[in-house]
Amino acid sequence: MKQIYVESYYRSGYNRCMKKLNDILNHPRQKVIEERIKIIEFFDEYGDQTTKKAFGKSRSTVYLWKRRLKESGGRLSSLCPGDKAPKRKRSRLIDPFIEGFIISYRTLHPGVDKATITPVLKEICEKTGHLEVAMSQLGQVLIYAPPDPDGLWIHKTVAEALNAKNSEEMRSGFSTGVFNSRGVVWVDPSGKPEDELAAKYNAKGDEVEAAGFHRLAVAMRSLAGTYSREAERIRKEHSVEEEAEAGDDAQQGAAPLPPAPRTGPSEGAR
Repeated sequence: MKQIYVESYYRSGYNRCMKKLNDILNHPRQKVIEERIKIIEFFDEYGDQTTKKAFGKSRSTVYLWKRRLKESGGRLSSLCPGDKAPKRKRSRLIDPFIEGFIISYRTLHPGVDKATITPVLKEICEKTGHLEVAMSQLGQVLIYAPPDPDGLWIHKTVAEALNAKNSEEMRSGFSTGVFNSRGVVWVDPSGKPEDELAAKYNAKGDEVEAAGFHRLAVAMRSLAGTYSREAERIRKEHSVEEEAEAGDDAQQGAAPLPPAPRTGPSEGAR
């Protein structure tokens, strides 16, 4: 494997260094990433003018790569062209009180199901001031609800609960659960997957609205809007990189300027 750029990012020890190197092992764009690391190393040692002559990459392009490395915490795969993967992995957080109560209750009542524990949990959460948190986390669980026998994408019993006037926290949790369920992905620079998800959840919003669940429809369209904005962000960020590299390529391919004509002394000075 080629020499890896580690001087500025991995001063905290061998283990951290190896963890970062493993980030690009078997990566589909490993060769491209290693080439960019090589250019960054060369830039730091010899400067921008020599780097431009040797690799055709300008200072702005190298700074863009170094910024992406810094913002990702030194994640080498951030140098992959078009990689806009989130810097922090999404994770579902469970309130310690609710988690502890469920574990204790199921320990005391083996085999208890969700239908039995839900009203008990709701009652205890109301008494302890954890109701809003509980409803939000319940909404995240409801993303796994089955479709309705009549063909609606979500069971109507669940849709009714989510559509209730006082279920704003549950709807918010449902939207969060849907968004987080996607996990971490390699992002397509075209933003096409996000556009498809926006269309998907707009369609789901239309379906539940036609079934009479208007508040749930608003939540689905809001989720669709989130994906539309994400698609625009991805396209905008990728265009910045493309413009920087296109500028490098154009300058590299430009014909050199002819030398200035040499002029001798004027007739009067001879």
